[in-house]
Amino acid sequence: MKRYFTIDRWVDILRKAGREQGGLLRAASLSYLSGLKGFTLRKALMRAQEKDLIERVGPGLYLNRFAKVTLEELAMALGKPCYVSFESALSYHGIVSQEPLVLTCATAQKPKRKTTPLGEIVFRHIAQPRFNGYTEKGGILRAGPEKALLDWLYWSAKTRGGFPAADELNWDALDKEKIFSLAKEFPKSTQEFLKKQLTSL
Repeated sequence: MKRYFTIDRWVDILRKAGREQGGLLRAASLSYLSGLKGFTLRKALMRAQEKDLIERVGPGLYLNRFAKVTLEELAMALGKPCYVSFESALSYHGIVSQEPLVLTCATAQKPKRKTTPLGEIVFRHIAQPRFNGYTEKGGILRAGPEKALLDWLYWSAKTRGGFPAADELNWDALDKEKIFSLAKEFPKSTQEFLKKQLTSL
């Protein structure tokens, strides 16, 4: 006999999942929680989406409306492996005062842009040897201020043909020794730009 999965049943499952697993759920997890598989699961998930209980945000990835999810948490799931960097990390660390309109992350994979219900995420490619300089907190990987600066300068020079204006950066909040240590993995042009900026302070 076919099992009819009610919306009330979904609500119960999603509330419990929100408390125990957070706001991002994989299709495999939803299959386990509901006991549904294959076509029956897909049909039940479509009904749950129509009722705005969940929202598909990636391949086999759903946003649970009964739990809070941040844009950074979503980025970690959509771009894995990736870390928050560039303007977003610089703003977080207080190196730039202007808050960016999108979340920018570094990824070792192909660059991409994702528009999600929580906001826009831009994933910029970083070569594997430079995929470092980040820390983990609460499941979020984020570049330190020095690494975020280097990522930003390198990306600007590579894609825009020059370095961005650096006169509005809070240089006092940066560790010069750490910058030069991390800069060894970057082109000479980036190192020379930083040397000029830091020696003039």
